[in-house]
Amino acid sequence: MSGWLFDNASAYARATTGFLTVPPFTILCVFQTSSLAATQCPWVMAASGTTSQNWRIQVNTDGTVWWNCAAGSTVQAQCTNTVTLNVPQYFVGVAVSDVDRTGVLNGDFANKGTNTTSRVPTGVNRLSFGMKDDSSASNPLSGVVHYAALWGAALDDAEIKAISAGAVPSRVRPASLLSYWPSFGRHNGSVIPDRRGRAPLTINLGQVSALAARRGARAAGGVAA
Repeated sequence: MSGWLFDNASAYARATTGFLTVPPFTILCVFQTSSLAATQCPWVMAASGTTSQNWRIQVNTDGTVWWNCAAGSTVQAQCTNTVTLNVPQYFVGVAVSDVDRTGVLNGDFANKGTNTTSRVPTGVNRLSFGMKDDSSASNPLSGVVHYAALWGAALDDAEIKAISAGAVPSRVRPASLLSYWPSFGRHNGSVIPDRRGRAPLTINLGQVSALAARRGARAAGGVAA
């Protein structure tokens, strides 16, 4: 499974148009990290001029993953299972509404995170992978993003389980699929294409990685049509 290696503290892949900024939505991000030495952010939708208006995936130094929402202050849907280093991780973040968020790591519903505190991020104008791409430019990912997808709907448990097991995103709730980046390793110059055409990602630093997926059955999930 190829991907884009974010091997620089300033590396990111960013879209500034073509994505939704309010719930309901679901993000799937398939990533892997080689280190837990620092907090990391594989994906964020953020307001560029501040540090406190965003939705983001946060990988902590203990290996847990939180599904965060910030509007002034930050609240977390805290998954209690942990990532495995150097292996693709399937994280699904669901925002049902301003008061209903769920994060699921690797399809493990027993250890999912939930949060029901009201938060309404404003001024969101970036969708980015590889770092917390707001005014802080912080929390770089020490690893690879393989593929990702964004739906304009809250996927149900069965659908979350399917994409966490490697189901092709374009075959899961296709009418609601807004963006699908099927392979971060297959880029066009400095752009990672969006199969749906809405939000191509402009690359800043990094390089193609051909790291092999160790979940063989899942590896094929992100690259089919």
